[in-house]
Amino acid sequence: MKNQKMRVRIDGNIQKEIFTKLIIKFGGDFSKTAQYLDIPNSSLSRYKRAITIYLPEDILAKAVDYLGIEIPNILERKTLTEIRREYIHKAHPILVKKYGNNWAKELTLRRDFGGISLEDFPDYIYVYLEDNYRKDLLDS
Repeated sequence: MKNQKMRVRIDGNIQKEIFTKLIIKFGGDFSKTAQYLDIPNSSLSRYKRAITIYLPEDILAKAVDYLGIEIPNILERKTLTEIRREYIHKAHPILVKKYGNNWAKELTLRRDFGGISLEDFPDYIYVYLEDNYRKDLLDS
């Protein structure tokens, strides 16, 4: 897990407060704030609304440093690989319950016949796909 950025989870209300204050410090300019953090506007929006709950640790540090406040209490600290592995571990029993032990085969058949949909998965599931496979899957 070398060279992976650490991600941290903090209280959602505190997260919203930090990024709202940061945007205000930049005169309400969303683009300037995102540029300072060196992230896309869409990422800043997700951080501000606490939709992305695992923040890159360096982004959080840069934000609180600019605001001159202390880093809030860190609830969890993990790499992106660990976060994805945890979500897949949680998804497995749900997929087994819905489709049986051959859930991967069932989802493959549904995909091949155009029957797979987002409703087949719980809202909190994140599935990691290799870049080439994801591209092929989305193209099909």
